[in-house]
Amino acid sequence: MYPLLELGPLNLATGGLTLLLAAYWWSQRFERRAAHPAAADAAIAALVAAVLVGRLAFGLTHWSLYGADPALFLALRIAEFWWPAAYGAALLAIVLVARWRGAAPAALLDAAALALPWPQALASLGLLLSGDAPGQPTSLPWAVPMLGALRHPLGAYLALSALALAAALGWLARRQPPPGRLAAVATFGQGVLLLLWEPLNAAALTTVAGVHVVQLAGLGLIIGAMLALRPTTRPLADATGS
Repeated sequence: MYPLLELGPLNLATGGLTLLLAAYWWSQRFERRAAHPAAADAAIAALVAAVLVGRLAFGLTHWSLYGADPALFLALRIAEFWWPAAYGAALLAIVLVARWRGAAPAALLDAAALALPWPQALASLGLLLSGDAPGQPTSLPWAVPMLGALRHPLGAYLALSALALAAALGWLARRQPPPGRLAAVATFGQGVLLLLWEPLNAAALTTVAGVHVVQLAGLGLIIGAMLALRPTTRPLADATGS
C-alpha cells in the first residue's frame, strides 16, 4: 500500500488526494454534461452535502470513536464517509438547486449520474492505495497484503464495478431514455454494488443480527430506484375503463 505520496518536503495522503481529484473531476464532467447555468451551483451543493452528511453519518455510526474525538469530523479521510448517505444527500441537493434555479431536476440528476462512475473508480483506487478499504482474508492469487494478512483488493473490485456501471450508463444514454431514467438506473446500480461487495469489507458495520448496515442502505437505494422506474401512466385500456 502507498498511504503517503512523497513530493519533496511534502507528504500527501493518497486517499485524501484521490478523493479531492475525484470530486473535482466529477464536478467538471457534471457541468459539461448538464450544459445548464444551474449546474455549477448544483455541483457545489452536491459536493458540500455529500461531504457533510457522509461524514456526519459515518461519525454517528462509529460514535465510540468519533464521540471521544469530535475533531475527527473535520479530518480528510477517504474511507470515513458513509457512501449511501453521501449519495442520497447529493441527489437531494441537486434537486433543491434545480428547483431553485428553475431547471429540470431530472435532467440535472441524469447528468450527475453519467458523470459519477469514472471519478468513483478513481476514488476506489485511492482506497486501495491508502489501505483504507481492507478486504476479508483470502487465498486467491490476486490477494494483496494488508493489515498482516492477504486480503481481497476491495478497492480494485469497487473500481472495476464503477467502470462496468459507467459502460452500462453510457450504453443507455445513447438510446436517449426519458428524463430521470439514467439517474434511477444509476441509483439501482449503486445499490447493487453495496449489496455485492460489502460482505468483503473487513471493517463493515453490522447490526445486532449480523446484517451489514451498508447492505440495508443499498437495499434502500434499490427500492427507491425501482419506485422511480415504475410507469407513471396507466395503460390506455385501464385509463379508458375498457
